[in-house]
Amino acid sequence: EPPAPPPKPPPPILPRTTLLNEVQSEIGGHYSGLERSLLLGSFQRAFGTASRPTHKTYSPISILPPQSASNSFRSRATPGSQALQTTIVEECLYAAQRSTTRAFATGHVNTACAAANFACDALERILVTHLLRRTEVSTASLRPGEGLLVGQSGLGQAAMGLMNQASTLSKGVGFRSGANTAATDTPAERRMRLQ
Repeated sequence: EPPAPPPKPPPPILPRTTLLNEVQSEIGGHYSGLERSLLLGSFQRAFGTASRPTHKTYSPISILPPQSASNSFRSRATPGSQALQTTIVEECLYAAQRSTTRAFATGHVNTACAAANFACDALERILVTHLLRRTEVSTASLRPGEGLLVGQSGLGQAAMGLMNQASTLSKGVGFRSGANTAATDTPAERRMRLQ
């Protein structure tokens, strides 16, 4: 009988690095950089469009039912019926979706992962930071006495001043601890302490 052939070595867990793999990874890295630039440009265009509002940058809030002849629920008297929502979030989500779709279409796993990670990071950091900044600017104009609401400015400081004044008065009354307070207090001091 002929001798048994030697056993085949197990296939490698990771593919061997070849020149083709290296070139493919390098092209994928350049494509990831290009995709980042396109995504950031789309975000910047969305933010710029929102800074110059038109009828296209705002739409009615979609949670309200549409007004129709059979549905008279949504009228001008309904609270929130005239509220508008910005399209910044939709534009940024659309840009991230297009970016990741193009990256997945390359068929290169590392490129697709890099684009998806960057899109998530950009949505988390850039978009949220922009929305927080816009919220701070718009709420600053609603402060009492400084913007749209009628009132005095610095209500928080006035409340702190009252609290400080009350604590100074309580210190001036001279609270005493122990059993000897009842014996040494005059009726006027007891009334003042109870108030």
